[in-house]
Amino acid sequence: MQNYGMDASLYSSLRVHGVVIIASSSSHQKFTQMKTQTHYDDAQPYVTKDGSIIRELMHPDHHAVRAQSFAEAIVEAGITTELHFHRLSEEIYHVTQGMGRMQLGAHMLDVKAGDTIVIHPGTPHCITNVGAVTLKIICSCSPAYSHGDTELL
Repeated sequence: MQNYGMDASLYSSLRVHGVVIIASSSSHQKFTQMKTQTHYDDAQPYVTKDGSIIRELMHPDHHAVRAQSFAEAIVEAGITTELHFHRLSEEIYHVTQGMGRMQLGAHMLDVKAGDTIVIHPGTPHCITNVGAVTLKIICSCSPAYSHGDTELL
């Protein structure tokens, strides 16, 4: 097997359905020592760059996930998040509670519990909670969310 310049002593390989999968033993140790499960109450909320309250349920900085993040965003009644975009991350929002009005590029969307929205990299977006109850959104980002990838407009 060709090692493409990798130090073979640091890697192990596994043949699955004819495809050779190469895994770094050092990265494997790192990820097996990280959390593979999060309990909601253990995910401490924080205010993100756009002003929403976030609970990181899975993030590569703290969990055994590698290429994405998964979080709950909370927007209180009457609040609008800051208009922003992400240079690299594609996001998927899934509304689990409440209703909002979302700016997505040049479009305005009315969203409510049960709706799912894709936000492509570079697309300006924000959301206003137009209801009387807290707006809750599950957010999946790939690559994982980072403040450095968020540009306020």
